[in-house]
Amino acid sequence: PPKGTKLKTAPVPEPVEKTAELVTDAKELPDLAAVDAFVGKWAQSWEQKNVEAYLSHYSRDFSAPGGLSLAAWKKQRHQRLGKPKFIKIDIRDLKKNMETDNRAQVTFIQKYNSDTYGDQVAKTLDLIWEDGSWAIAKETSKTL
Repeated sequence: PPKGTKLKTAPVPEPVEKTAELVTDAKELPDLAAVDAFVGKWAQSWEQKNVEAYLSHYSRDFSAPGGLSLAAWKKQRHQRLGKPKFIKIDIRDLKKNMETDNRAQVTFIQKYNSDTYGDQVAKTLDLIWEDGSWAIAKETSKTL
């Protein structure tokens, strides 16, 4: 600038109070790594015939098979888990995939044995992230 010209300086902004950033607890974010433990606890509660713990793995919006209402399906699960003297669940070939930001799908081979029944199925669990953990939104099985 020519001699004697005053440079204009930008006005100094008033200090702005920083607003607290929204920090989301990592535990609240969908975690694909947590699927293995979730499926393991689901199978364990089934084997232990702990119906309430077993049912706690299902979403409040669970799509019950066969057109049953959620209440009718839960009643059926109480009866079916209560009958056998023992239940043994073996899970192998577990594969998991994030479908969207809050949905995952897990597929595996499930071998079910009890003193009254046994089968082996290809199972698919559609999971939804609900209240800070995974929950089963839909469950499908295909007999092998």
